[in-house]
Amino acid sequence: IKNYAEATYPNDGSNKPNTVVETDPKAGAEVQPGVTPVTLHIAGQISNPTMPNLVSLSWEDAQAELKKLNITYNEPVTVENDGRYQIGAVVETTPKSGATVNIAENQRVDIKVADWVTMPNLSGRTEAEARQILENLKNSASAVNVSIQINTVEDSRGDGIVISTSKDGQKLQQKDTVILYVSKAPAAPPPEE
Repeated sequence: IKNYAEATYPNDGSNKPNTVVETDPKAGAEVQPGVTPVTLHIAGQISNPTMPNLVSLSWEDAQAELKKLNITYNEPVTVENDGRYQIGAVVETTPKSGATVNIAENQRVDIKVADWVTMPNLSGRTEAEARQILENLKNSASAVNVSIQINTVEDSRGDGIVISTSKDGQKLQQKDTVILYVSKAPAAPPPEE
């Protein structure tokens, strides 16, 4: 073929290296042999992308970013939320941000996504402290919104101390109701006659 040229293009992994991915003019166009210049667009070697920083992105946004770079990934693993992240946000990736992802070798990315918040231990705190801790959960990035109910229990610890909760050590979900079992000093014995 006279009058032809090759042009090598970067390869994001979607094409086999050294294969024709496009022609100019396009396939099916009329050409005059030996007169019309033809360019073959050849896929170059696969270029491995750099892992982007996905931490704090929603899982949906992180997926879109990975797809844009042709990076494959495993299904995310959900982990406990320490309150720094919104539920459903990426908290960690392997490899870390800035590392090269070897897509030529089909390297897959592992992702951890924030899910639940565990009920903090409120035993021994005052009722006011316990309420503030639960209020802080509402205002943290996790935004877990729980309702609070108070049940008083006669106890020798005095008034207003949290003995336990209805959710001790459990996963908190949106709209959960947390019952605080709060101490009330026992009634004074009747005076002796």
